Amino acid sequence: MLGKKVFFFIIFFSLIASILCTKNADYSEDLGRHLALGKLIVQTHTIPKTNLFSYTNPSFPFTNHHWLSEVIFYGVHAALGDSGLILLKIFVVGFTLGLLGYMAKKKSSWAAVTFVLGALAFILWSRTSLRPEIFGYALFALVLWIVFFKRSSTRALFLLIPINSIWVNVHITFVFGMALEGILIMFLLYKHLFVEKQNKIHFIVLLFSFASFIVNPSLLSGMLYPFKIFSNYGYTIAENQGIRFMMNYTNWIYYRYVFIFLIIGFITSIYFLFQKKLLEGAILFLFSAATCWQIRHAPFFALSALFLMPQALNSVIKRIRIFFPVTSMLFTVTSIVIGVFSIYLLSSNTYSNMYLQSTEQGFGQKDNYKSSISFVEKSNLPNNIFNNFDIGGYLIYTLYPRYKVFVDNRPEAYPAHFFDIYKNIQVDAKTRKKEFARYGIHTVIFSHTDQTEWAQIFIRNIFQDKTWKLVYLDPYIFVMTDASVLDIRGKLEAQFFEQRISEAKNRQEAVNYFILLSVLQQKELSEIAMSKLVTLAPESCTVQKNKNYQYSLMNTEYYRERSQSIRHSFWYCF
Repeated sequence: MLGKKVFFFIIFFSLIASILCTKNADYSEDLGRHLALGKLIVQTHTIPKTNLFSYTNPSFPFTNHHWLSEVIFYGVHAALGDSGLILLKIFVVGFTLGLLGYMAKKKSSWAAVTFVLGALAFILWSRTSLRPEIFGYALFALVLWIVFFKRSSTRALFLLIPINSIWVNVHITFVFGMALEGILIMFLLYKHLFVEKQNKIHFIVLLFSFASFIVNPSLLSGMLYPFKIFSNYGYTIAENQGIRFMMNYTNWIYYRYVFIFLIIGFITSIYFLFQKKLLEGAILFLFSAATCWQIRHAPFFALSALFLMPQALNSVIKRIRIFFPVTSMLFTVTSIVIGVFSIYLLSSNTYSNMYLQSTEQGFGQKDNYKSSISFVEKSNLPNNIFNNFDIGGYLIYTLYPRYKVFVDNRPEAYPAHFFDIYKNIQVDAKTRKKEFARYGIHTVIFSHTDQTEWAQIFIRNIFQDKTWKLVYLDPYIFVMTDASVLDIRGKLEAQFFEQRISEAKNRQEAVNYFILLSVLQQKELSEIAMSKLVTLAPESCTVQKNKNYQYSLMNTEYYRERSQSIRHSFWYCF
């Protein structure tokens, strides 16, 4: 029996290692901006209250709900560099998963915990970036521990006060702490009224702990910020969309996988209610519903499911085992298979390769934008710059204060109507000319991986506009200026792009060129990029889907047959 426990213990921690030991392109997301803000806060001893990084809206008020995370990130990075930040992530998220696994094991079995973590691994893996949210994970696990194991201890309930005071300053997910503690208050009140009298001191402590969310620089306004953040939110972000939207928006199987798990989450919450486990049912239902509403909450659904689902699963297996004793052995074997298979898919990069994900197994950071920014710094390009939403945070990190950005990836930091201007610049040539003159824009720094409809129109139009010269292009970014310089494309544009495609070093670079050339409606060149991509990632589902889509657009019998052949050969992708 001891050997079996050790075996499951090894699988469990191997799963955690597979989830956490990843190389991400964090600087291309939000990390750079967090480091820039952390540095500013440490050096000035003040938390900026306006959007000072932008030349378009420098006075617009901004509530920084994760300033403490930024200070921590900057301090660790200043002392230990990228490795220190990665170790911080591994420690914080590893602690979270370890604690939740331990808690789940206390109420179920190693087999049930391994089964659930193996199945949830892909959801947790997809959110392994270095972001303030990771501190929310750890605090979420601590609150769950108090709610389920220490709610009868006044001393433990007092711990909620410092936990809440920290959480409200590290990330906006402190609203989930409010939710958990609100559910606990209602649960204790129900027991007090209908089951047995509860210690009134517990209610008083919980009310004080709830009030401790006010301990933030914005006081009551900061405490209520999660409920009003979308009142000024002029830009649609994929992670803020619901599961139905994401399933229709992309073919990535991940969202279908999450959808299936959400259905299981709702069913499990109903099972808990029938078992009169009101607290378990309410919490799992809440986070299943939250993820249906916004896909960004999937990690918190996965964390709550990691703790709660093994209990329901273990209970069901025990009931079935009464009639079929062999069930226990079959479940043990199934748990091992699922755990080992998930470890293989993640640690071997098989899952990443199939779906062309930027996250890979390893230790380190991928700075995809470094070369382009080095070029901008050396070239002394004129202010002001026009940039797209996706790259704004990185430009703040690398170019501020020499350059300020047109926009960055914080919708709440800009007036909602400003994003109408931002989109119109990209889709309408007259608006672009007018606004570029208004802001004195002479340089464009743009990530051509931007998949929005307005970005694709902008890319196509500005590449055709002879007044703008292409001065830099790599697999992620292009830089243009209307200054009197030579266009690097020269007279032989096709050969220029062919050379760039041939220089693509990995699958991500090849697919980015394929997308760019497809946007530019360069059919032959996009075919060349696809051929390169096929040689780099022949078994990738994303590649096969792109090929299928491309062939389906060519309305001839031959290409229709090619499209059908791909769908039959790679059925698991569709």
